[in-house]
Amino acid sequence: MLPKAPFHLSMFGIRHGHEIMDDNPQIEKWILIGHSLGGVPASRIAAKQPGKLIGVALLATMVSVDLSGLDISAIRITAENDLIMNKKMMGMHPEYLPVNSRSIELKGANHTQFGAYKSFSRDGDVTMTWKEQQETAVRLILDFFAAEIGG
Repeated sequence: MLPKAPFHLSMFGIRHGHEIMDDNPQIEKWILIGHSLGGVPASRIAAKQPGKLIGVALLATMVSVDLSGLDISAIRITAENDLIMNKKMMGMHPEYLPVNSRSIELKGANHTQFGAYKSFSRDGDVTMTWKEQQETAVRLILDFFAAEIGG
């Protein structure tokens, strides 16, 4: 489920993430996925509602709050040719990740292809298609959480 975010900027839509979780009590455990600025609400929701989570997947983003003491898992996937997200910021606070975390850099990938929007002209070149990058990211996320989601 994708929450509608004010101004199409997910960092302003944290409340909507909480509402979606609250409105779907039949879903006992969630995996939050945040791309780019979406890592901010994903991290903040995780910090406030860890009991509802299996974990978080952070795509081309940073961890914005300390999740290290939570009993959740996290996978962080970055792109080798990401020229949109500041790599220094993405590398800040690796100690904020939960104990069960993994960081992976996709070779030949860029920032834009994690999302479903027009290319940023200033983003890096790619050696994989949008479909390949999307499928690779999804497979990495599913494989990482497989034991916890029964797959």
